[in-house]
Amino acid sequence: MPWVYLRKQLAEEDPEKSYYREVVKHILANQAYIPQWLLDDYKLHNPRELLYMYLLYGRVDEAAELAIDFVRAYLGYGSDAFGFKHYVAKTHPAFPINTLDSLLQVLEIH
Repeated sequence: MPWVYLRKQLAEEDPEKSYYREVVKHILANQAYIPQWLLDDYKLHNPRELLYMYLLYGRVDEAAELAIDFVRAYLGYGSDAFGFKHYVAKTHPAFPINTLDSLLQVLEIH
C-alpha cells in the first residue's frame, strides 16, 4: 500500500520527476529494493544518475545489470526502456563513461 501511495504522489506532485533522486537515495540508503515501476520511470528519466547512485550505495550487481542494459540500449537493443528514440552516440551523446569506468574498477575488485 505505501508503494501505491508513493506512486500516486509522485505522479501528481512531481511531473518533472525532480523528487525521484531523493526517493531512490532514501530507498538505497535503507538497503531496500526499488520497486519496478520506479526503476522503469527512473530509467526513462535519468538512467545515468540511477547508475551513479547504485555505485554510490554499493549496489554493484544492480549497477552492472543496468550498465549492460544501458549499453545495449545505446546500441539499439531495448532502447525504448531508456527513452532513446534512436541509437548510436550521434543521436544521444551523453554516455556515462566515467561512471562505467568506476563500475569496471569495482567489478575487478570483486
